[in-house]
Amino acid sequence: MKFVLKIWFLGFLTVFSCTARQYQLHDDVEKKYILQTDKNELFKFVGCRYLNFVKIMVSNFDQFDPTKTQWYLHNWQKNLELIKKYYHQIMHYEVAPMYLKWVSDEVGYGAFAKRDIAKEEFLGVYAGELRLMNQAGRASIEECTYAWEYPAQASDGTQFCIDPKYMGNEMRFVNHNDHPNATNIDVLINGIIYKCYVALQDIAQDAEITVDYGNGYWQVRGMVPQVLH
Repeated sequence: MKFVLKIWFLGFLTVFSCTARQYQLHDDVEKKYILQTDKNELFKFVGCRYLNFVKIMVSNFDQFDPTKTQWYLHNWQKNLELIKKYYHQIMHYEVAPMYLKWVSDEVGYGAFAKRDIAKEEFLGVYAGELRLMNQAGRASIEECTYAWEYPAQASDGTQFCIDPKYMGNEMRFVNHNDHPNATNIDVLINGIIYKCYVALQDIAQDAEITVDYGNGYWQVRGMVPQVLH
């Protein structure tokens, strides 16, 4: 009975695990956390406050210019296309209609479509605290912390991440699948690179929303992807 949690390190998810049942808020495994008040209850129980935006925790972050990084040089055209398509949703931190529900002892809670979701529909920004990578990476296994690494780093090698350990939104509950129905995109707007989830295909109502965590996730754990199906 292990609840698999996630931390992105060096571009991939690494995994920490802990007893899942201690994170199951109710014995009713069919309970759906649909209303915001219900979601807030769940977030509080797992030690996190609901936060639907990126909170910058790096004092001199405004001195970092992503447009001068290798990431931007290789992705500027794609970035423009993504801005045209998702600018409004990102700037308003829109979240597609979804609810949270217990999945299993292995993965804990997951995110599910509240209605049919169309292919390429915006699902949400991966919200949390924007921190220095070493601040998020120092957590112990027992703390069950997880974070997304920034796709670009400063010229001096400084790395950043989006860490939802204490603050985050529904995206932190999206689980892995070898054949995911969603994917992540990076979009630079006004100096911040937003990590976002979008639908890879049409997602039926009540289907679990999943992404592919990446090969690093399984390598670190010595696991095969089928474990979390």
